[in-house]
Amino acid sequence: MTFSSTTLNHSSARTNPFIREEKSRLFIRRETANIRPFSPVQWEEKGSGRKFSSEKRPAAQIRKCGDFVARIRELIENNIDDEHYSIARLCRDAGTSRAQLHRNLIAATGLSASKFIRRIRLEMAKVLLLNTDLYVYQVAIEVGFSDYRYFSRVFSQSYQQSPKDFRQNMGL
Repeated sequence: MTFSSTTLNHSSARTNPFIREEKSRLFIRRETANIRPFSPVQWEEKGSGRKFSSEKRPAAQIRKCGDFVARIRELIENNIDDEHYSIARLCRDAGTSRAQLHRNLIAATGLSASKFIRRIRLEMAKVLLLNTDLYVYQVAIEVGFSDYRYFSRVFSQSYQQSPKDFRQNMGL
């Protein structure tokens, strides 16, 4: 079976946008910049010698980023006691793909999705340790950790003291 060069080029042009001749370098670079909208990107307009930079984020992008993080945080807090609340369920609840969730969280917070979920759980654990007299294993269960020893280890790594020591040092 042989393919003619026109058939191959035509079908390739449909599936690969970088083959199409009418796309200029500027357009391709802009598409790349939109994939990582918060990283500084520099490009040059083809033929003009003008340089552009996306180092400064427009206020609308910052607001959008904050709204996104607030929405994700709210979803996590609503399901904080569910130890089986996964990134897949978070993506489904947020109506976004896993890659987009990861990319947006990294851009906004510098944390991956799993680390972001863990941080929110640990922040809630701090609040419970300070404001309640629940045992450490009860706090662990309340914030979605099924194993209180793992909870203590993660808490100690994050705050350089055990949950019990944290409670004693803060005065409860």
